[in-house]
Amino acid sequence: MKKLIVSFLICFAFNQIAAQEKVEEKLIGIWQASEAMGSGWSDTYRFFDNGKFIFHTNQMNCAAREISNSGTWKIEGNKIVLLIAERVTMVGGKLVPATGSYGSEYEPEGAKEKTVKNKTPARKVFVFGKFKKDDLDRRTVIFGKTRFWKYDTDPKQYP
Repeated sequence: MKKLIVSFLICFAFNQIAAQEKVEEKLIGIWQASEAMGSGWSDTYRFFDNGKFIFHTNQMNCAAREISNSGTWKIEGNKIVLLIAERVTMVGGKLVPATGSYGSEYEPEGAKEKTVKNKTPARKVFVFGKFKKDDLDRRTVIFGKTRFWKYDTDPKQYP
């Protein structure tokens, strides 16, 4: 009986590891918080197979001061754990009425891009749902409370 229980636990552990690897494989690529491409990328995550990630803020929100953040990612059960090591922000300048076709009323004028490395990586954790296919057979998943669509399996394809 003892051997049967040990065998069951070993099989269960291997199945859990295999399932986690499948989730990680599914995550590799570019995920956007919009099912359609606008005049720019919406909020976008890029997950790399080496455990790195980059989050890009919606390109159409020109009033946003945070441009991107990056660091490492890992899966813990049904959660994605992000350790944010670096942020790219716009500092200085002022917000003026937008002159182009932006998704915001304002854009920065005279602001400069600044990269800030966190002394201690900030930890961000969110639950993700099951991977599904939409009507166009594209992979989709909910990160936290936001639905994302997979745009490419290669995270390097982001412009």
